Formats: sequence, structure tokens, C-alpha cells
Amino acid sequence: MYGTFNAASNCLRSMIFAKEGCVLVIRDFSAIESRVLAWLAGEEHIIQAYKENTGIYELNAAAIYGVPYEEVTSEQRQVGKVAELALGYQGGVSAFAQMAKAYGLSMSSEQAEFIKGGWRESRPATQRLWFQINKMAMNAIMDPGQVYSYRKISATAHAGFLKVRLPSGRILYYKQPAVTKKMQPWGKEGTVISFFGVDGYTRKWQKIFTYGGKLVENIVQGIARDLLAEAMNKCQNYEATRDRIVMTVHDEIVLEVPEAEAEVALNTCKDIMAVMPAWAEGLPMKSSGEISRRYKK
Repeated sequence: MYGTFNAASNCLRSMIFAKEGCVLVIRDFSAIESRVLAWLAGEEHIIQAYKENTGIYELNAAAIYGVPYEEVTSEQRQVGKVAELALGYQGGVSAFAQMAKAYGLSMSSEQAEFIKGGWRESRPATQRLWFQINKMAMNAIMDPGQVYSYRKISATAHAGFLKVRLPSGRILYYKQPAVTKKMQPWGKEGTVISFFGVDGYTRKWQKIFTYGGKLVENIVQGIARDLLAEAMNKCQNYEATRDRIVMTVHDEIVLEVPEAEAEVALNTCKDIMAVMPAWAEGLPMKSSGEISRRYKK
């Protein structure tokens, strides 16, 4: 059944196409969440790798398996890719195994634990970010009105909300926050953060429990959205892209332009997306793009 829905979804996407005489100019940020996470955490070796266009998946695999970067095999690279996608927000063995299955990788829980451990060991600043953001939020909830911060993020609890301020100045709101006790999956009671919102699975308004890695995910995706919004606004400053945006998809801008102007629009959009706003100084961003009559993804 899932395969049928997936096929139908892919067919629907290809039905989005430019009007006669025009094409779609599609430009997206490359690996935006991984780049933002490394920048936010201060994971300097990952930031430098992105600046130098070093393969992050190969870098992960080299760290996990303890082999030279140049000797990473294609299978090990695939593991490095899954690790980057599954483990950045404090994902554990089950998160990695689920993602690995989606990419056609089969492994035991022992193998998944080994990979998770190797990846985490190579990302000390990222681990610190998870725990410090969790601590920041807890302190803010337990001490209403006071501002707590870690690196580029700050939080305060006021008027029934936990307010988490992003580097752009935009605020994420968590309603009726509380610090409470909850039994953890590994069988021990722990202190966690709760708030009320729409559950991502049930789609119902209910109490939601969260933790450092999940808060970091919210923050990173919020920053990614702010970068896209900045780029969209800047598009209005150039004739080649002004009033040409027809939709956005995640980290991607889609413009509809006359076919003769497509290359100029593509390059203009590339230049716009390469320049980070002042609040994101040092973020090693890159984008990729294409010109097409139909939307392909």
C-alpha cells in the first residue's frame, strides 16, 4: 500500500510544470541541516570540511571505522551518510536502524551501537549542544522571567510559554512548559521537559515530552527556515528573480521565468543564497540548482 501511495505522490509532483514559454528555476540549500547543526554547535572540523568541500559522509565513515579518509569504501560511505541523517538530533540505535533500513542497509543492534558510538565520539561539540540546550530550557522553565543562553540560543519562560530565541531574533514558543518526571525507554525514571502542542503522529492536541536533541532539531530547522526566508526576500531586490517565486519546498526555492532568462535567474539565485545574513556569519552554506520544464523531486 505504501508503495502505491509513494508512486502516486511522485506522479503528482511531475504534474507541476511551467506555463508555455517558461521554465522552472529550482535552487536549494545543500545539506542545510547538517551545516546549520555543525555551525550552531561549533563543530569546527565539520565546518572546515564543508568549507573545503570535503565529503562529510566519507569523513563520518573514517571516524566510525578508524580508517584513512582515502580508504573509505562505498559501503562505509553509505553508513556515514545514514549516520549523518539519523544521529544529529541525539538519535539512538533504533533511529539509526530505522534509517539504515530505508537505505537498504541491514545490521544488528550491536553494529548499530558501534556506529552510533563512533559518530558521537567524533562530534563532541554536538553532544554538548544537546545537553546544554536541554539544561538551558529546564533552567528557564524552573526560573520564570530569567534569561538563560547557550552559544547563539537563549530561552526564557513567561506568560505560559517557553520562548526560545533563534539567532535571527525569531522566537519558538512552547505552550505550558513544565519539568517533570517520566519513565524512559531504557527503564529508568528521568527528568524531562513537557509542553502542549499538536503531536506529529496522532495530530492531536496533547502533552508532548521533549529532550535536548529534539529541541536542537526544532532550533536547526527554525534557522534553516529563516535562511530560506532571507533568500526569498533578497530575490525581490533583483530583476532576474523579482516576483518570480511560485513555491518553496523545504529548503528549496522554485521560480517560474521566461526560458530565455533562466540561466541569469539561476545564477542570480545562486549568488543570493551564497551570502549569509549577518546573524549567520561563518555558516558554510552552499546551494545547487537546475532548470526544468517540470518539477522533478
